[in-house]
Order: sequence, then C-alpha cells, then structure tokens
Amino acid sequence: MLNYRNFTISKKQSILKKYPDFVLVLEDEMGNDWYELQKNFEDDTLKILFDEDNRIVSYSFDVSTLTPTNLSIAEVSHQNLPSNFFSNITNYLFINEKIEPIMLKYEEKCMATESKKQVLLSEATNMIAPLQDAVELEIATDEEISLLKQWKKYRVFLNRINTSSELDNDWPHKPE
Repeated sequence: MLNYRNFTISKKQSILKKYPDFVLVLEDEMGNDWYELQKNFEDDTLKILFDEDNRIVSYSFDVSTLTPTNLSIAEVSHQNLPSNFFSNITNYLFINEKIEPIMLKYEEKCMATESKKQVLLSEATNMIAPLQDAVELEIATDEEISLLKQWKKYRVFLNRINTSSELDNDWPHKPE
C-alpha cells in the first residue's frame, strides 16, 4: 500500500510551472508532485490523512478530494480497517502501516466526549432555530411542528449526558 509523507507547499519551479498560479501545489518529503502521485492510488482503497503524531485526521475513498498540506497520506484496504473506524476516526493512529486505536487517558476521554456533545448540541440548535421561527410566526406546517419537538427532545437528552462520568455513552438518535 502507498504511503507518502510530510506534504508541504512546493517551491520547486519544475513542479510549479506545470500549474496556473492559483493552484495550491504540494510535494511530499521526497519532492514528489501531489497531483502526479494521485494517479498511483487504487480506486477501491481508503486514503487516510495523518499528522506528524500519526493521528488520523481525515479520509476518503476518492484521493482527489484530499489536500494533505502539512500531513501525510496512506492507502489502506477495506480488510485492514477496524470495525468502528468510520464512526470514530479521531481515535486512531497510523503506525507501521496499520491503523491502531489510541489509548486515551481519562481526562482526554472526558474532553473528547464533551467535544462531541458540544458539536451535536450546536447542530441541534442550528436545526431548531428556523423551526422555532416558523412556529413563532405562526407559519409552521404540521411537519415542522413535529420536527421541532423531536429536535428539542434530542437536545434535552444530549444536555443530560454527563461527560465526566459517562464516557461510553449511548448517544440519542438524531431526528430524521
């Protein structure tokens, strides 16, 4: 599997002259052109971006959607992915060509859980606001009224999660 490391913005004229001035041109630590390297990846593999601490920060099956500025990229086959990888990529490292779970300290787990809670609360609040506006303006449809109630209930359940003691939470399901 492929593994290209430490991409930076290219300063090589031999690479830069191939692209218009407005294109972000990257090269890996070996001086390889990012756009040329993309041709080497298989179509059916997952491409992962990881930082200097080997923490996985992003992924895609389509390499052209990734921009590895100040990151490295590797190709991983489906059979080498942990079963819950797609639901929790920030808790994995890429070490010795393998995806390994991060063993977080208790405080780090609390912070990660609180961060997830805040992201979900923010999303719920963003969904509630226009629905609430429609209700207050008395122009809400029955569907909007029902959806508003569901999102508010979801937000209440999120707020009840104690991120300092409930680290393996059963997160409430988002309304559809």
